[in-house]
Amino acid sequence: MASTSWPASLKLPRSAFRRATATEVRELCRFLREPGLWLLMLVMAFCGSLAYSASYAFDLDIGGSPKDCFATAVFDAPYLHGFNIEGAGGGVEFDAPPERCAAATVAYRWAFEDAAVRLPGVGRGVYVMLLRVTTGQPSGMPVLSGWHVNGRPTLALPLNPAARTYHLVAPPSTVGNLALQFVTPTYQPAGDPRSLAFAADRLRVEAVSRVSPDWTQLAVLSGIVGLSYLLARRWLLPQITAGLVALALVAVLVALLLWQRQGLTSFSVQALRLVVVAYGLSLGLEPLARGLARHLGLGADGPEARLVVALVALAWLIRTLGLFHPQTYSSDVGLNINNLIGVTRGEIIFTEGLPSDAGGGDAPYPPAQYVMLAPLQLLGLEDWTLVTAANALIDSLAIMWLWLIMRSVGAPRAAAIGAGTLYLFAPPLLRSLSTGEMANVWGQALVLPWLLLLLRWRQRKAGPALLGLATAVALLGHSGVFLSMVLVLGTVGLVLLLRRDKQVRQFALVSGVTLVAVVAGYYSAFSAVLRERSAAPPPTTTALERLGFEWGELVWLTGQIGPVLALLGLAGLVLAWRVYPRLAEILVAWWMATLLSWGTLLVSQQALRWEAFVLPAVALGGGLVLGEAWQRRTSFRPLALAIVMIVLVHGGALWVQRLVSYR
Repeated sequence: MASTSWPASLKLPRSAFRRATATEVRELCRFLREPGLWLLMLVMAFCGSLAYSASYAFDLDIGGSPKDCFATAVFDAPYLHGFNIEGAGGGVEFDAPPERCAAATVAYRWAFEDAAVRLPGVGRGVYVMLLRVTTGQPSGMPVLSGWHVNGRPTLALPLNPAARTYHLVAPPSTVGNLALQFVTPTYQPAGDPRSLAFAADRLRVEAVSRVSPDWTQLAVLSGIVGLSYLLARRWLLPQITAGLVALALVAVLVALLLWQRQGLTSFSVQALRLVVVAYGLSLGLEPLARGLARHLGLGADGPEARLVVALVALAWLIRTLGLFHPQTYSSDVGLNINNLIGVTRGEIIFTEGLPSDAGGGDAPYPPAQYVMLAPLQLLGLEDWTLVTAANALIDSLAIMWLWLIMRSVGAPRAAAIGAGTLYLFAPPLLRSLSTGEMANVWGQALVLPWLLLLLRWRQRKAGPALLGLATAVALLGHSGVFLSMVLVLGTVGLVLLLRRDKQVRQFALVSGVTLVAVVAGYYSAFSAVLRERSAAPPPTTTALERLGFEWGELVWLTGQIGPVLALLGLAGLVLAWRVYPRLAEILVAWWMATLLSWGTLLVSQQALRWEAFVLPAVALGGGLVLGEAWQRRTSFRPLALAIVMIVLVHGGALWVQRLVSYR
């Protein structure tokens, strides 16, 4: 009878687990005894208190701002409670296209009978609050509304039907928050199922006294700084370097307190939780990374595995700090949640509508992500939290797969770490995450294990059955990735054929059998849907115009790949052909498949998600270049670091711009 136990290299005996736990505890205690940790937390508290003493004013365009075509239409969500999500009766809807904004003069939100505006962490002081409201009631008579300010006795204010700005003086609260609560009679508009109280369109809060710090907020921010220092120390940074990193974080947090206080204080507690989870990921993923390296016979030492896990945890933090911010809008997460619920009920066949740029109509939606996530629902997390955090993690784990791939072909440590570092900010995947295109992200993530197994099979260290299984999983991740994978299978076979490699027949057999099985067993259920898509209307622009746009993603600074990263990837392709022929074969095939995927522009306004698909190949090639520069001469190292910083700044800028602008 076949054994179902784990490979010995992946097992962690109880005695080893106890030793590892004891080592972690001793290491943590050693870090906690370092005076720099506590000094940095005190610096955060002191500098934060100084930031609170600066003059403060906060403007909130409820429903969005006309000057930017209401692009900020969900920025008010963290502060409003008991308000409708969008305007009504001629107001601009939350997802209105820009051409409608030009005709609108104001946006607003309706308040219900019990509503509130809450601003956490503003600081303890006296504030003047200006709120413009209108009742809109057909009777034309004022409506008496009860207002509470910081829990103080109710103010009875007559609200006029015409828009009017009300000025209130808010006395200091005991905790540093500011709360304005409303209790207002409602009315039922004709043809509208809602019971509406009043409409609000603008709020301004301005301090008119000296503001004392919100010590709860400063404690949370100090905790973030302290945990970040502990993470940096665990990630093998020396005390001075870790201290400088934490000091830079202090500067960022103080700047946010000065200029974006509400954006920070509304998210600080959640950010602290995410940093704690990142620390836990560092602890949990390190044994996995070491075990995989041992099982593959890579000979990677403990510090190298820890550094890779540090990059994974940092990438997860980069993603989740953006995705979990309450002002971030992600349009398609609900779609994935509904599909996840459907899988738990036994549904497997899904179709989802595509945007018009992608040709419109329904398309197959393979269930691989939802099948893998369904057991995790037992953890009791909210579906939104589970889907978002898990997709951020599986995308971040690409860094570990890149490391294993590089080490499998014999690339040096610097090259493997460089490839992972280039993936920290992965603009095409971050764009999909911000939109909520989780199936794209998950499908891309399933390709990298296949790539590793393909290399192992080429080295005759993995059997064809395992390669076929990995191929099937990758083909079932996402319908767009399925098409890209078919192209890669074809180009890999072509490269092997041109090189007259003896493994080409086995590769063709494994790929062909797997592809036929996947198409016959799953995609054949969508034959009617695919026939309908073949009758989609033609694109509205010329193929040359569409090709120019896709080309810009490679060569323009604002592109998802960008010229620096693209040149690194292509230079690495040349280097791999000279030094790592097995890897070079796959990289050549990957780039060929990417160029072939542009052929979809002949029938569609939008190409396949080629930027996300080619990014691992670009990172692998770029890692080879960085590793070569790092090892060849010490004088080249500053240049390598400068290139890495350019790539990271480019990716970080695109990530921030995406979070702010996508609405």
